Amino acid sequence: MKRWVAFALLLVAAGCNPQATVGPHASPTPARAAGGAPPLRITGVLTHPIVAQRGNRRIYQLAARNYDGISPQGAAHTTFYVADVTFFDKNGSTLEAKAPRAVVDQATHTVTMLDGVTARSSGGLLVTCRTLIYRSGTETIHGEGNVHASNRQGFRVIGHRFDSDVALNHIRMR
Repeated sequence: MKRWVAFALLLVAAGCNPQATVGPHASPTPARAAGGAPPLRITGVLTHPIVAQRGNRRIYQLAARNYDGISPQGAAHTTFYVADVTFFDKNGSTLEAKAPRAVVDQATHTVTMLDGVTARSSGGLLVTCRTLIYRSGTETIHGEGNVHASNRQGFRVIGHRFDSDVALNHIRMR
């Protein structure tokens, strides 16, 4: 995902402060990347949604209030706050998910939504859970923690975790 490197460079060029921040999550001496350069610490306000694509097809679009992260080459790890992510299925279906935090990890190719997630499929299924993980390699969703699923026709199911496709057409609840 070369887009993260380009995104980090764009932030620096736009005047973001790439210096390490002081706080509970900041490392006093950041680990050096393979090339010897320290990773960039990026923070800011997200003014435009981020779109992740595979070929010419969107796989997700992320909007958030603000973000912070660390960006060693090829392994960006960024946390977005008050996140709204739309995942796009190959067949055109969508899943719109909202959560207080979303972590995009370039190394594992995942989007992890945390602290209480509400997701609604374009087919009308509503799912709530504590954590939702999207794996871009397989384009699958995994949810954990107090999982509730329902639709407008009165269908309701409760479980501890689930696995599904993005459209929530093939959901397996446990």
